[in-house]
Amino acid sequence: MLSVPANRTALDVMRDSDPTTTYSCQQGFCGTCKVKVLAGQVDHRGRAGQADDEMLVCVSRAKSGRVVIDV
Repeated sequence: MLSVPANRTALDVMRDSDPTTTYSCQQGFCGTCKVKVLAGQVDHRGRAGQADDEMLVCVSRAKSGRVVIDV
């Protein structure tokens, strides 16, 4: 389990834990960091039209106290 502080993104914390985490935000492509949400409510930010069972870990945050994702 990884804890994500308010001043960091889930992607930042995931990359600290596993530098091979896939992402391409800094190259101008969106959606590479999308993960499946197993539990919790997500505050979707960034790209519109995301499904409730998905999360872009580079920008989205938790609405509930905890979000469980499949990585």
